[in-house]
Amino acid sequence: MTAAPEAAPHLRRKLNPQKTHSPLWPKLPPAEDSVPPAPAEKPAGNSIDAKLDAILNAVTTLVKALSQKAQEPVQPPADADPGKDDGVDGLLAGITKAHRTAQHRLPTVPAAPATKQSVKNRRPRMTHSTRTSIRRLDRMALSQLNPQIIGAEMEHGFAGSYARQPDMIVVTRPVGEKEPLPFGMALMYDANGAVVLMQGSGVTADRFAGVAGREMRSALSYTDQNTGAYTTGNAGSVFQRGSINVLCQKGTPKRGGAVYVRIIKNTSLPNAVVGGFEAEADSTSANTVKLTGCQWGGSADANGVAELVILTRQNV
Repeated sequence: MTAAPEAAPHLRRKLNPQKTHSPLWPKLPPAEDSVPPAPAEKPAGNSIDAKLDAILNAVTTLVKALSQKAQEPVQPPADADPGKDDGVDGLLAGITKAHRTAQHRLPTVPAAPATKQSVKNRRPRMTHSTRTSIRRLDRMALSQLNPQIIGAEMEHGFAGSYARQPDMIVVTRPVGEKEPLPFGMALMYDANGAVVLMQGSGVTADRFAGVAGREMRSALSYTDQNTGAYTTGNAGSVFQRGSINVLCQKGTPKRGGAVYVRIIKNTSLPNAVVGGFEAEADSTSANTVKLTGCQWGGSADANGVAELVILTRQNV
């Protein structure tokens, strides 16, 4: 029977059961008895727990005493001194005495009622130069703002434009006038049924056919962009009933006033053209004719435009 081979030198330590490493902490000796030993008695008066209990009892007693004293009315003794530490009674008595002393040293003064004079005196006074400077700044600010005031009355607009709706009747008729027919002029029919300016000697009021209504059209003259007109052969709008704006070239129109049409030129009135409306008769009665069924609706604006009211249609 052969013997077992010997272990290698570097394995001898691991295989040797008698060789053990020392533990990281020493082994405690086994307890002789499974019952833990009773704690040793602490000497009375010298342990920390006893001192803490004594302090806690003292604090509790002090808090109870302070609470009872706080609920009772303060009656300081005659010999109480705030500067001396006499315990709880002395401390409370000193606080009460100091409070009463402070009240006597600081008497309350009643506040005077506020008046207009007193309030005025509180405001900072403004010198004359300061007020002058403020006024100058205000004027400069207003001049930069360029304020404008809207008047009580507005302008009527352009001649030939309707003034009110819906009581208006407008018809379309061919224009037979050889010259341009301006908007807002009085019209009558010619022999061919075309509308022309109301003019000529012997023309009567019953020839009135209406007013040339204003339409959006191109200007006929480069130098006169504000005056619109119809030309021969065009279709023109004839305003036959309702309120329309016209130029009052003579007189002062007023509500319900008479309406005249100039049918003959007056050399003394260069701005009064034939076919135009006026608020008074000409000095020569044959130069104007008074319309029937028409009246002024009010005064004229700054441009001389006024409201003409046609109550009844004529020459339909």
